Amino acid sequence: MTRSGLLFDGKKADPAKIQENSNLIGGAVLKDVLAKSRVAGLNDVLTFDVNRALKEGGQSLAGWGGAFYYWNLPMSENPKDTVGSRIQKDPLEYEKFIALTSKAVLDTAGRLGISAEQFMTAFGAQAPEKVKAEVFNRVADYLDGTLENLMGNPDDIDGYKASVGADGKVSWYQLDKGLKRIDVTDATTISRLNTRRDLRLEKGIDHQWQADKAAADKAAADKAAADKAAADKAAADKGAAADKAAAEKAAAAEAQRREEANRRQREELQKRQEEERRRNDEAQERLREQNRKNIAEMEARPRQEEARRKEIAEERERERNRHRSGGGSGIGAGGTGRTGGIQVCSPSTGQCSGRPVFLDLNRDGVVDPVPLPEASDLPAGLTSPGSRNSEPNSSKTEPGFDKPVAGRSEAVTPHFDWNGDGVPDQTAWVGPNDGMLVIDLATDGSAGPDGQIDQTKEIAFSLWK
Repeated sequence: MTRSGLLFDGKKADPAKIQENSNLIGGAVLKDVLAKSRVAGLNDVLTFDVNRALKEGGQSLAGWGGAFYYWNLPMSENPKDTVGSRIQKDPLEYEKFIALTSKAVLDTAGRLGISAEQFMTAFGAQAPEKVKAEVFNRVADYLDGTLENLMGNPDDIDGYKASVGADGKVSWYQLDKGLKRIDVTDATTISRLNTRRDLRLEKGIDHQWQADKAAADKAAADKAAADKAAADKAAADKGAAADKAAAEKAAAAEAQRREEANRRQREELQKRQEEERRRNDEAQERLREQNRKNIAEMEARPRQEEARRKEIAEERERERNRHRSGGGSGIGAGGTGRTGGIQVCSPSTGQCSGRPVFLDLNRDGVVDPVPLPEASDLPAGLTSPGSRNSEPNSSKTEPGFDKPVAGRSEAVTPHFDWNGDGVPDQTAWVGPNDGMLVIDLATDGSAGPDGQIDQTKEIAFSLWK
């Protein structure tokens, strides 16, 4: 078992290496006897054995030859820290232990000329019955052809069955008493099963730790072929030659099938590894990209805040300039931007009391209001900006719209009743390429539309209280 354990780990396992390990163990025991002037007890000798094998011999606990028989051997002063408890804590060590012990049982039973069952019952191993049963079943399944190798079926572990999707992803499930599939969702269980499955695939049919069994199989096959050839010659049966050819063809087909299965297993493992590397690379790149964005945003934030402060300062300066130059009637204009420097002013006093919301609909960065015309630009009957229609037979322009009502031949600038006296005043207005935000209220100013925009509060929201 020592040799198989070293080969399982990919280490040197020639007779010289095995003898070297034996010398290390023997030397350690002898030094202890000389130092303490007494012969150590069995447990002490075994403890020397396993510790030297692990620390200096390059072996693992699952590959130590005494693990099956001295399962309960303490590994430290803690009585619960035993050979078996350490093996069972690590799923990879446990898989390795079952495989190597199965091979040791198979080889030893073959040399002694007894069955595996006789071997399991003839020696007083300390391993629990559940562990013994798993070793025995592994050997039995291998002997009857259920398993192709002593590592076990990678897709059937402890009653859990693997399902490999088209994308190569492995999922696990169990079958209840009614053979209904129950998917495994626990992340810890899935991780342990995937770990054990990967080891079974890696250390499967072609791994050198099983080379002795393969050589025995080959010798048995050669002997069977020689016996059959002698029988064929003695019987001088032409049909026997045909049978032999058929048997050889079948054997070649079986060998080819196994080789193809091995190739698929290797490709599957490689595909999973490459996919894992790709996902890791993508995750790292996403993280780097997010870091770059975060840094860029942090660097740009001070500039944006500075530009905003500058814009607010400029807007306040424009507002102060407008107040210094006096008011007008209707909507006064003088700014650019989404809302601009627009405000509602009284036609009688020039006092500004509200600010409508202009919208830059054509997204040119400028709000273009239509200002009040100079007196010289007005049609006959209108003598100054902000005056009301004085012609007896003229019609008033509809509030808020730049179009005439029936009875008038041409349009003048828009009119709106800013002071609520029932008579629309001439007013500046938003230009044709932009818009104004309004709310349609009831006639008395309460909630509920009346279909008209004819109240100051419907335009200048700063007048709301």
